[in-house]
Amino acid sequence: MGMSGPGDERLSRQLTRLDVAGWSETDPGTLLLLRELTASGTPLALLSNAPGSFAREAERTRWAEHFRHMVFSADLGMAKPDEEIWRVLLERLDVSPEQCLFFDDREPNVAAARAAGLHARRWQGPEHAREELRSHGVLPATSGH
Repeated sequence: MGMSGPGDERLSRQLTRLDVAGWSETDPGTLLLLRELTASGTPLALLSNAPGSFAREAERTRWAEHFRHMVFSADLGMAKPDEEIWRVLLERLDVSPEQCLFFDDREPNVAAARAAGLHARRWQGPEHAREELRSHGVLPATSGH
């Protein structure tokens, strides 16, 4: 396993493509939520611990257009839940932590974001996220459904 050659590089690219394909086939409910947020003028940012190869592919996916900022740990040389990454993120977005509502599917990242002063919630799917967004006044209290 310690040796790497051209085959490994190809496999890595293939796995990246599969991973991105998984992301690019994002759950329809999540895509709908992204569209609603974009339509409401909510600035969205993505903070991902994805490797650099994934980052470049991710930037070309259909859902990427919804994000004003896409910040990848591979480009920063640091990763969630490092303390430093939140400072860099807030600087990049030019916002204060209390202006951010952060969702992540990993509890350590949620806890670290909270420690940095962001409003942070565990990602439990688009419906749960929509409720959180409504309770924070990001989306209207009731939508047209």
